[in-house]
Amino acid sequence: MRRLLLAAFLALTVVASPIASATKAKEKPQETPQTTADSSVRVQSVDAFSKLDFILPDGQLTTSLGAKRGGSSIGLVTIYNFPRGLIDYTIRVGTMVKPWAVGLSGYNKVDFEQVLNQNKFIGRIRGGALDFSRGLGRRWNTDIVLSRQENYFIQLAGQAVPANLGIQSSRQNLVGLSLIKDNRDSADNPLVGFWHRTTTTQSIRQFGGDYEYNKIQWDYVNYYGWRFWRQSTTLRLGSPLYKFNYPAFEHFFLGGWDQMRGYPLYAQEGEKVVFIREEWTLPLFSMRGKVWKAYPKGVEILVSADAGRAGTGDRLFTMANEYKLSVAAGLGFRLSINDKIPVFLMVAFAKPMEHRKGIVYFRYKIR
Repeated sequence: MRRLLLAAFLALTVVASPIASATKAKEKPQETPQTTADSSVRVQSVDAFSKLDFILPDGQLTTSLGAKRGGSSIGLVTIYNFPRGLIDYTIRVGTMVKPWAVGLSGYNKVDFEQVLNQNKFIGRIRGGALDFSRGLGRRWNTDIVLSRQENYFIQLAGQAVPANLGIQSSRQNLVGLSLIKDNRDSADNPLVGFWHRTTTTQSIRQFGGDYEYNKIQWDYVNYYGWRFWRQSTTLRLGSPLYKFNYPAFEHFFLGGWDQMRGYPLYAQEGEKVVFIREEWTLPLFSMRGKVWKAYPKGVEILVSADAGRAGTGDRLFTMANEYKLSVAAGLGFRLSINDKIPVFLMVAFAKPMEHRKGIVYFRYKIR
């Protein structure tokens, strides 16, 4: 009998244990989060940023100012063309309308420089744009831009004070579509990866436009770094697909620091363009470990080789004699004060040797 009572007691104990624990769990009051003034009202911080880019002899001082808060942003980019006494500006405000990033911008800037009847003219554009951007996954992105702008010329009187002549003024209504893939490890200081963009631009004569054409452009940049050196390759192709009326403001230009070092700005002009650049960066000192970091502190040797051509005609890409590629090469140094302030000094030579002594470039950046 005692054994039977003991067995019954043990059985009740085993069965009651999980029931008791479950009952305690039900009876245990849930912890309520402590609500304070800081947690109940979330104040989003404002991130401000500024950049500066100074290039000689191109004569451009670019400043970028902006602020971001959540999905909203505002930015102002100004370019002071000090040899011409002109100031360009672009101001843009943006916000998120999921899944799209939407922006509204206004601008007034230099588009190109041209000599007509021994007088130098500057082609300028001013207008506004509405842009939409959306990520497509796998680092793909698409941009849609609707813009309306006015094209006009100004003449530089004595290379100092511009006088608006109001000649050859025209209007454009543009719809642009871009497909972009960005596989770089960093947008500001890429070491490895690639970036490419295909853009088609359609101009329509409806709503007061003066031109109708379609232009396509493809840009590609590849970055590669290994131990003691870095290398980048830049490619650009552009051409109108069709045109009933095609303005000079949509021409491609080569020359200057960004395109064809050794040639002055706007040295080549045309409806079509082909451009390629190879650039190598080699260290002199200040190597960080076995792999070079982006813009390390110290001095690096910078070597570049450019080839390209901008022109008009059906035989541009067949490399006929009248459309031979122009080439240029540069050698210089890059001094990195810190990760945000690189300084460039380079001398570049072009062939044909229009500038036999070469062009000396100086560039100072703050990111």
